[in-house]
Amino acid sequence: MSIEFAVHKNVKLVEVRLSDYISSDEFLEGRKTLKELHLQLGIRKVLVGAMPGTKLSRKTPLVVLYREFHDDRLPLSIPFAVLIEKGIYPFLEYVESIAHHQGRAVKVFHAREDALAWLEVPQL
Repeated sequence: MSIEFAVHKNVKLVEVRLSDYISSDEFLEGRKTLKELHLQLGIRKVLVGAMPGTKLSRKTPLVVLYREFHDDRLPLSIPFAVLIEKGIYPFLEYVESIAHHQGRAVKVFHAREDALAWLEVPQL
């Protein structure tokens, strides 16, 4: 599977790590897992990103995660930090705006430290 989950229970954070192209089935399964982690462990923050050095195809549905930002599967109060290499998906900043207008806190970052600071999580 091209999606890995790392749970940091002490700070109620889950990292969603993408390592390659993800299929629609993998995306749906990942979304289900994220919802289960929220319900079972009280996850309150999400960091989504590509593993360092991963060359993601433009077909990689990283942006499809924005569907999660405006549906009722997770509470609107859960912030999503999206971590990507600079220049790969310049349109993701537009996703921030869409999510904001839908009441979801989403922000794109190019540095892990900045994403964790925004999520108010100490360095892991």
